Amino acid sequence: MLTIALAVGCFIVAYHIWLNHKGVWAYRFFLLLSVIGLITTPWFGTLTDSVIGAYPTIDKEGSLFFFNQGVHTNWLLHPDTALDNKGLQLIGVHIGHLWLVEIWSWFVSPITAFNIQAMANLILNCLAAWWWLEDNENNSPEWIGLLTALTLGAQLHVFRDIHWYTIEKSMLFPIFLYWGALNRMEFDAQIRRWIPILYTLAILLNFYWGILLGLLTILQVCMRRSLRQVKLFWPIALAGCIGIALGLLQMTLQSDTRRFADAAAFLTRASLDTFDISNLNWNRMGFWKPINVPICIYFGWLMSTKRISIRPILIGTIFLVLSIGPMLTTTLPNPLYNSLSIIPGMWRFAKPEIFFFITYAIIIKTVYKSETSTHYKPLFWWVVAICYLTGLYSSSAFPYQSLYVP
Repeated sequence: MLTIALAVGCFIVAYHIWLNHKGVWAYRFFLLLSVIGLITTPWFGTLTDSVIGAYPTIDKEGSLFFFNQGVHTNWLLHPDTALDNKGLQLIGVHIGHLWLVEIWSWFVSPITAFNIQAMANLILNCLAAWWWLEDNENNSPEWIGLLTALTLGAQLHVFRDIHWYTIEKSMLFPIFLYWGALNRMEFDAQIRRWIPILYTLAILLNFYWGILLGLLTILQVCMRRSLRQVKLFWPIALAGCIGIALGLLQMTLQSDTRRFADAAAFLTRASLDTFDISNLNWNRMGFWKPINVPICIYFGWLMSTKRISIRPILIGTIFLVLSIGPMLTTTLPNPLYNSLSIIPGMWRFAKPEIFFFITYAIIIKTVYKSETSTHYKPLFWWVVAICYLTGLYSSSAFPYQSLYVP
């Protein structure tokens, strides 16, 4: 009841803001707070009483242990011995997510702080995805923008990560913030200075996002001549230098004397966490539950009628092939994915399935931006909404709540 009351209250605030035109993003924040509250009922009302998701799991229990041990504060308190901390060697340089939890823990218990950050991730993901979707003029109604943001920022993959894994895995907002800034920098001089900042944020929150966005940036620069202008290229180059510096620090933590597993172990893990193209299975979640089928069908129709430019198709295809992992089939190696091994330190990369985030985002944005018949557009998006909710609630990956026993 508390969650429902909060959701209704947030909806009333959003409606009041909309009526008075006091700020579109304030309105969208409260609207998303209301909708996420209803989708996840009763989580908001039980944040201090239980754990969102399965507990204990190795990932979640380990993350709480390292947080209580102060792995993220050792950089400041004990810089001389920080690199020898076993927790830091396991986590890597991307400990920014623990600092976000640290801020919440100033007011609540650590386990409640993790719960709050999980809810914050859902809302921030959707806000960032909505902003990324609208990088130029769009005439879609607000409810379609809201729904599209949910299919990206609050997709089943995010809920699965909240359910079983560490908190940074459900943080998609750094991807959409950086990507949105990259798309706008050609026309917005003010946003160019944010490119290095947002890229650094992405790496510190999840190093995998740094790899993902680094590859995306390289492809964008190769395909968009405008990004090779000096005024646009220098912030990208600065972001690259920061990424290399943090990468070298990460390699220091992965040196021969500090390794806790060899490359073969990570390669075995990489063979499991993939997009299985033969069975249409995204990282063991199936296909139609995490991926919206009506959107994919409509995207296929757009491709077949040649209504999509070659650039997003090419980028999406590259990331799709990478998401398949080391082997295209049981006997055929994936040359594109295996070519990444020439990058120093990539031996530890173990989750090729994350590359599919980019492919899926391109599919959704293409459909969102497409010109759909006014008569059929609401019906199509209602079907999308039904499929989205059915996929969430029918999956065993959708989180339940667990009793926390210290």
